[in-house]
Amino acid sequence: MLNKKFTKEGKMGKNRVGILVSILFLAIILISCMEQKEQEVIQYTITDSIHFGTPTSFIRFEKIENGFIGLNWNERRVELISETGKLLSFCGKKGNGPGEFINPFSMEIYNEYIYVGDTSRGKVIICKLHPVTQQISYHTEFMAEGGMWGIAIMNNENIFITRPGIKKNLALFNAAGEVKSNFIATKLDKFDTRENLLNSVCSIKIAGKNICLFYIHQKKLVFYRFSDGQLTKIKEINNKNFNKPLETDGSNFYIGYSITDTTYSNYKVYNKVGEFEGDILLQEHFYCITFSKNSSIWGLKPEKYDYIYLAEP
Repeated sequence: MLNKKFTKEGKMGKNRVGILVSILFLAIILISCMEQKEQEVIQYTITDSIHFGTPTSFIRFEKIENGFIGLNWNERRVELISETGKLLSFCGKKGNGPGEFINPFSMEIYNEYIYVGDTSRGKVIICKLHPVTQQISYHTEFMAEGGMWGIAIMNNENIFITRPGIKKNLALFNAAGEVKSNFIATKLDKFDTRENLLNSVCSIKIAGKNICLFYIHQKKLVFYRFSDGQLTKIKEINNKNFNKPLETDGSNFYIGYSITDTTYSNYKVYNKVGEFEGDILLQEHFYCITFSKNSSIWGLKPEKYDYIYLAEP
């Protein structure tokens, strides 16, 4: 009986060792996969270009069906451009009146509405796209105040605006331009120890219910989850090589990353909760990009203001 018991326990011991070896093997494979994922680089190559009739001076632009929406800083207006580069319609001009711009800097599109943040006027000017007639018209505007910088839209009733100026907060507005909530407020006094103060020029992007803020001077990304009117911090990533712009394709966040070779553009890709997904290396240096539904990238080059380029993996 003793020998039988010993033999049984011995077999059990061997099984345990086998299980531990299998777990260790799987762990090694998992770590190896994670390391490969971190080293993954997807290269994009320019495959096409569109020539515009005149220099665009776009500081922001978005790909839409059958064309582009661009924010032309030189002309202080929003433009609708066809896929062949033809100017179809525009809205706005330089000035302080309704629908006019002094320093338009940020732009977001939600459904048929185009939201433009003017940092000098402290206003959000909303234009409307009419796809059938291929026209853009002035819709309305509201005061954002507080030295506004970035704007991102979750839906019609949840419009987020970063205000690093006087207010030093992230404000949530409704469709009527009324403040619903203030987040990440400034310090009240020298004894206030609250973290994550919006004390820097800050851009913002949204993917689903998740929000990413890029603090340009501090070179850091902060990821949040917005639910039931509350903003919950998920993760913070600091990297001295982070560079603007911050972009999203609706699923992931893309942050510019400084590299030695300035003839290329490099982007770090993070998912909604701040997990690193990989790198994108563009063949040319772009200062502004937008995404197509088929994962293609459209970009603008600093020295070529009259061209827009298509890059594909």
